[in-house]
Amino acid sequence: MAAPLKDIIVSVFDDSGNVLPNAAVTLLGGTAPQVRQTDATGKCSFAAVAPGDYRLIIASEGFNTRSHAVTHTATADSSVRITMKVVDEDSPAAKRSTFFTVLTGLQYLFMAGLALVFALLLYKGFNTPGLDLSKTESARGMITFVVSVVTVAIALILVVGAAFMSGSKDLDKRFAFGKEVFTVLVGVLGTVMGFYYGQAAATGGPGGPGGANPPGQAAQTIQIAAAQVTPPRPKVGNEFTLTANITGGEKPYTYAITFSDPAAIVGNPVVNQQSDGTISHKFTVANDPALADKPIGFTIQVKDSKGTNILFDKGAFTPSK
Repeated sequence: MAAPLKDIIVSVFDDSGNVLPNAAVTLLGGTAPQVRQTDATGKCSFAAVAPGDYRLIIASEGFNTRSHAVTHTATADSSVRITMKVVDEDSPAAKRSTFFTVLTGLQYLFMAGLALVFALLLYKGFNTPGLDLSKTESARGMITFVVSVVTVAIALILVVGAAFMSGSKDLDKRFAFGKEVFTVLVGVLGTVMGFYYGQAAATGGPGGPGGANPPGQAAQTIQIAAAQVTPPRPKVGNEFTLTANITGGEKPYTYAITFSDPAAIVGNPVVNQQSDGTISHKFTVANDPALADKPIGFTIQVKDSKGTNILFDKGAFTPSK
C-alpha cells in the first residue's frame, strides 16, 4: 500500500514578524498551478502534493512579491516560512514608476510652455501698433492671423502629444477630440484664406489689373494707404506734412481732413478737396507747450465721383517739445 502524500504548509509574515492574512500564495510545478489565500493566522496549505521541486509565488498588496523554491518529499509535510517586505521605494518597479511620473510632468510643462508661446503670439498680434479693426482689411488680416495661429498650435500640440505623451489612460479620447477640433479649424482656415485672397484678387490694384474696370464690372472699393506724418513727431510750433494715397472707386476723389483737437493745428481744416489719388498737405502744430507728448488724432474722409463709396481712415501722432 502506497504511503499517503504529504502537504506543503506555508506561513506568511510581514517584516515585523506579524502574521500576514489574505496573502495570495500560488504553487507552481507538477500539475496545474494551485492558488490559496492565507487565513487569519497567516497560513495556508496545499494538501497531498506529490514529491518534487516546486515554486511558491506570494503576493500581497503593499508588499514586494516573493518567489520561493520548495523541494517536497514523501516522508513529511513541508513547512515554509515566508517573510514579506513592504514595497521598497528604491525598488526597480518604484523607480520606473517615479521616472514615468516625472516624465509625464515634464511633458505637461513642455505643452504648457508651447501653449504660452502661442498665447504670446496672439497677444502681440492684437497689440500691433496702428491696428484698427474698424477697417475691413485690418479685420480680415486679424481673423486670418488668429485662425492660422490657433490651427498651427493645435496641430503642433497634437503631433507632440501623439509622439511623446505617455501614461494617460484617456490620451486616446483626448487625442481624438483634438483631431476633430483641428479638422474644423482647418476648414475655417481654408474658408477664411479663400475669401481673403479671393477678395484681394478680385479688387487688384487701381481699376483692376489693366488699370481700368473691365466692361460691366463694378468699380473697386476705395482704399487708403496708411497715412503718414512727416516728421513722425513734429515739434510744437513747427510744420509737418500729412500724406496718403487713394485707390479704387471712380476718380476724381473728394476728401476732407479733420483733427481731434482743432485748436492744436494752425490754419483751417481741409474740406471738399479733390485729388486723383494723392493726398499731401502741410500743417503746423500750435505753439503751445501743453501740446507736447499729447496725442492728436486725425481723420481722412474720402468719397469717389459717384459719391457712393465713402471711407474713413484714422490715425494719430504725438508732438514733441
